[in-house]
Amino acid sequence: MADRRIWKVVLATTGLTALVIVVATFDPGFLRTYAGGGVVAVSTGERAEILVVTAGPMGWRSGTEIYWLEADGTFEKAATFDPPAHCVTALDGRLFVTFRDQSSGIIEDGRWVRGVARPSGFRIHDVAPLDGVLHAFSMANGTVEPFRPGSGIRVMALTEDGWQAPAPDYDVEEKSWFMGCVEVDEGIRVLYAQSEERLAGVPDIEKAEWFHVLFDGSGWRDKVRLTLPEKVFPGIGAYQGRLAFTLVPIERGE
Repeated sequence: MADRRIWKVVLATTGLTALVIVVATFDPGFLRTYAGGGVVAVSTGERAEILVVTAGPMGWRSGTEIYWLEADGTFEKAATFDPPAHCVTALDGRLFVTFRDQSSGIIEDGRWVRGVARPSGFRIHDVAPLDGVLHAFSMANGTVEPFRPGSGIRVMALTEDGWQAPAPDYDVEEKSWFMGCVEVDEGIRVLYAQSEERLAGVPDIEKAEWFHVLFDGSGWRDKVRLTLPEKVFPGIGAYQGRLAFTLVPIERGE
């Protein structure tokens, strides 16, 4: 039984990797966000760097592999890290990665450059650059534990003087879950969901209301409600500086 699970993981990872290779070959800048697991391609300029979260025999996420897809079409494994990645973005031609254990750091050319401590009392849910400055986002009035709702969105900018708050929290006044962010031409778009809890700390995705709001570097504006087809949830991304979404079916097998 264990062997079957191992082969399922191997085949699933291989299939996902192949899909991303095809996407990245035609447009390496398309995928710009990370959903906390699976496969993602991030363009760092001259190449697409593909992060694959590996899984053990029981399905637990165990580590991160980085592959390079060069402009000439060559593809190679560049590095392996023990913690599974949680979120990643490109910053000045390098990767800024936050792992599931909330350790963060900069990776350049497949090598660990330096670690970056997270802001005190702040759980990093996603990161995105804006005007060359890294911004980290989290839930406001929530906890540092994963999968816990809050009532707003916090932002911190990594400056030469350390982490600074460039703007007050964005208050949504209702129980909400942070779902991701991405850099666009106007700033950083942040996706969040409002929903009741199906289980403790787990939102009822089927009944969720979805919104995205723009952070322009100093404040929040342009809140938009996102209307979706039934039984899907969105993954936020960007295409040529414009907001884009992937729609993922909620039901298995769809």
